[in-house]
Amino acid sequence: MSNKPLMERYKPSKKFFQRHIEQIMLILAVLLATLPHLLIVWDCQTRLTTISADSLYSLFSTSASVVAGLYGITLTGYIFFLEHIQRDNREDETLSDPIELLKRDYNRLAIFITVLAFLSLMANGFQLLYGTENTLLPEGVHRFLMDETLWLTSATIFCIMCFILLVVAPDKIQRISERYKKRIDGSGGADGDLEQFLQDYGEIEEILRKLAGKIGSSIRLKDAVNPTALLKGMDLMEDAIWEELNLVRSYHSYVLHSSDQRASQEMCDFTASLKASLQKMLDDGGKQQK
Repeated sequence: MSNKPLMERYKPSKKFFQRHIEQIMLILAVLLATLPHLLIVWDCQTRLTTISADSLYSLFSTSASVVAGLYGITLTGYIFFLEHIQRDNREDETLSDPIELLKRDYNRLAIFITVLAFLSLMANGFQLLYGTENTLLPEGVHRFLMDETLWLTSATIFCIMCFILLVVAPDKIQRISERYKKRIDGSGGADGDLEQFLQDYGEIEEILRKLAGKIGSSIRLKDAVNPTALLKGMDLMEDAIWEELNLVRSYHSYVLHSSDQRASQEMCDFTASLKASLQKMLDDGGKQQK
């Protein structure tokens, strides 16, 4: 009963996420590297600006303080944000999948910003120690490193601001739900019956509760929303069935939390087929055989 193309679209979500983040980083890198570095090369050739040692010391010390302060505040706010969304997850189990994707997304961006902030602080520290009264490097190299430090500081501040805007965006759950729902739906598929999909999902939950009851396991109602937690450690079904249950559970969450509350015909058929398999398993009273 397994729908292989559908499962293949769902299962490599980590690679899909990585490609998405890599695209964001690539766009940022291109934007932050092209025009500023053209200006840096021009400045190194023409030497338009002349700044005193005292002014350079003040500039780089202020830059380091700003980056360190912004990064510290952002990191603290991000920790509180993670606690907040975890609380939302405890209150609404259907937020589990979108929140996990958000955390994965934001954690990668937080690491990227951490690396930028570290490099910026190191560059500013180098300029404070050796660059304000340059006696080590040729003038052209010194000017290039000075401009690069200023560029790195500006890029770090810009990325921190973008990260903050992403975190505080009010529609972040909706956007990420829509993105992954579209991934599972594919392209060009017909719309199915949303009401029937929700009904089939509810019946799947009920079948899982009955399966647990057959082996004497007590289950809270909300546990049925998460088939990976439900019946955990109990050898009731093949791993492939668990994967299909995860797919349906995730899709159900994305449908509920996206603005496009429609179910594709492919997913409606897939859910109905899974329900029939689980019902047969319940009637047979045993593990589905390969």
